Amino acid sequence: MATYGGSIEEGRQFYNMIRGKFYNNTVAYLDNYGYSMGAVLFCMAKKRVIYSYSNLMFHNYQMINAGKGGEILARVEHTDKLNTKFSYDIVVKQGFLSEEEYQKLLIGQDFWMDAKELCKRGIATHVIIDGDKEITAKEYLETLCRDKG
Repeated sequence: MATYGGSIEEGRQFYNMIRGKFYNNTVAYLDNYGYSMGAVLFCMAKKRVIYSYSNLMFHNYQMINAGKGGEILARVEHTDKLNTKFSYDIVVKQGFLSEEEYQKLLIGQDFWMDAKELCKRGIATHVIIDGDKEITAKEYLETLCRDKG
């Protein structure tokens, strides 16, 4: 996966399909970036594999609306409630962002993460190093500590 993001509406369709039919069999590769809905999609997989230069970004959804005032207001309120719960369930309930971080996300803060951060937070479960060698996120972090020392 390498994506700048996409529609949260379509993301929920993927969520339903993954959770309903494929959850225990999903593997996602973050090669090399996943932003916005792409980050959320990556987090839906059971096994999440990155590379040492992979990066990811979470932010609040964006939307465009047109119509009569009352219709716009009703849709915005409905959509906000739905989208906020959806992203909360994926990124906070799985422990990828804290409650405090999520509140900051809702008011506009972006969260950018490199490979080390993805492993520390448990977002990445595995890392491909040296071309084709796959190791666990824990092993990757241990390798980084050894290389520093």
